[in-house]
Amino acid sequence: LDAPHPPGARPLAVFDWDDTVVQGDLSLAMLRRSDAEQGTTWHDDYFDLLTAHGRPVAYPQITRWYAGWTVARFDAFVRGVVDDALSDGLVQARPPMEHLIRTLIAHAWDVHVVTASPGRLVRAMAPHVGIDPDRVHGMTLQVDPSGVMQDALDGPPTYEEGKATVVQERIGRAPQLVAGDSSSDLAMMTLSDHVLLIDGHDARLRQHAQRQGWMIQTGWTHTPAEPGVETEAG
Repeated sequence: LDAPHPPGARPLAVFDWDDTVVQGDLSLAMLRRSDAEQGTTWHDDYFDLLTAHGRPVAYPQITRWYAGWTVARFDAFVRGVVDDALSDGLVQARPPMEHLIRTLIAHAWDVHVVTASPGRLVRAMAPHVGIDPDRVHGMTLQVDPSGVMQDALDGPPTYEEGKATVVQERIGRAPQLVAGDSSSDLAMMTLSDHVLLIDGHDARLRQHAQRQGWMIQTGWTHTPAEPGVETEAG
């Protein structure tokens, strides 16, 4: 808790969200609700995009599908997604991670989330684990003067190198702790001397973490592996 940090600045911890702070994938819960209410096929389409084009296309598309919605409509929708996901158990805060986050905040750490999920979606759940919604950084669409979300991201896509860019440019200082669960978090993890890997389905990432001497949490449930991600069996 007393990690070295720049004079005058509070120590900084940065967390990934899905399968790190929470068990499950909040974005997938959102897509399933959209399919049920609007007759879309976005949940299956997302995995098709992952298979065909990988993360650079699939991750931003989750947010871009909601272009044309007003911010007010989307915020009301995602509050319902969070309420339903928590009620159904599809997404749940990991108690040890919530305890860690609340303990860090109680000891005057700044705690931020950098996620590839839609930022406004994760902001709706962040208070459930004690995080200020304004400290959530995710995929966000540009908004026109009338409040309608446009089919263009506002800022870098928040995965892989984009996560590191967000930490450096939006938060503006190096973290003393980073926690994540996938190679999408790797660039962000390398910004810190203290890293916690929530070990799931990526054997190569686990081996990298072992070589670096990172902390590794094993044995927790994860969302099924993405297409093309090396697993224990692979």
